[in-house]
Amino acid sequence: MSLDESKRVIDKITGPPCVKILFQGGEPFERPDFFEIMEYARKKGAAVSVDTNSWFLNADKIKKLRGLDVESINITIYGTTAKVNDSFTREGHFDHILEVLNSARNDGLEIHLALLVTRMNFGQIFKIDGFAKKFGVKKVHVDVFLCDKNFKHRRKYQLGLFQFLFFWLIIRVFLKLFSSRIHAKPEFKNNPLINVSICDRNKFPLIKSNGDFWPCLFYEKSIGNILYETPGVLWERLSGFNFGRGLCSSCLEKKLDGLGQKIMSSNKCALKVFTGAYRLYLKIIRRI
Repeated sequence: MSLDESKRVIDKITGPPCVKILFQGGEPFERPDFFEIMEYARKKGAAVSVDTNSWFLNADKIKKLRGLDVESINITIYGTTAKVNDSFTREGHFDHILEVLNSARNDGLEIHLALLVTRMNFGQIFKIDGFAKKFGVKKVHVDVFLCDKNFKHRRKYQLGLFQFLFFWLIIRVFLKLFSSRIHAKPEFKNNPLINVSICDRNKFPLIKSNGDFWPCLFYEKSIGNILYETPGVLWERLSGFNFGRGLCSSCLEKKLDGLGQKIMSSNKCALKVFTGAYRLYLKIIRRI
């Protein structure tokens, strides 16, 4: 979208009640007028957050974000060490992330981390909580790297079968279902990793760069265009979707979550097995 089109979309979707806008990419900060777009959204009363790889951020831009009262910056990382992270991105990226995290913490800007889980960083999943606490991170999200046609050159980073099953059954399902019980235990108190969600995409419709309106991130079909239709028409179409049985029934992510939940909620023995496996894995990881 042009700058004028971006502002026109913001005009359409803002107003009472307060709207939350999460800017995503690509990389939003590659756009020269991105700060102007965010500033306009704030003037229109929207709460603003942004997903970024942090490469284009520095201390001055962090202060500017704080001045705009941005809700949070959500930084994607690919490992908790320079060797692992930079092998997926580029040399120097991890050190730059650390600089941005320090600047954001010092300026009081809320930070969220997103760990993209690959074959190379799988053993660092349970280290991410300690890494996050060093910088006052409020929330950690973990998700799996899925190799598609755009990432053929990174096929070696795809999770193995055992890693994939472990991720879904232990991390996504176990932490979601039993987070309240885990929080009651001292060793897990205030652990940012526990805030991981299974699937909340259907709460956030997606507006693409050409104005196409998707019901959620994984439903790759437009139900309209925000540039040419009123939000009311789009919200009405969105409300007509039955996410539980309709849209989500064909979603592999939702199916895996549902299978794991059924297994664990209907079988006390399975709960004990998963709990034991989780504790054992955690002990092993913390010794590495």
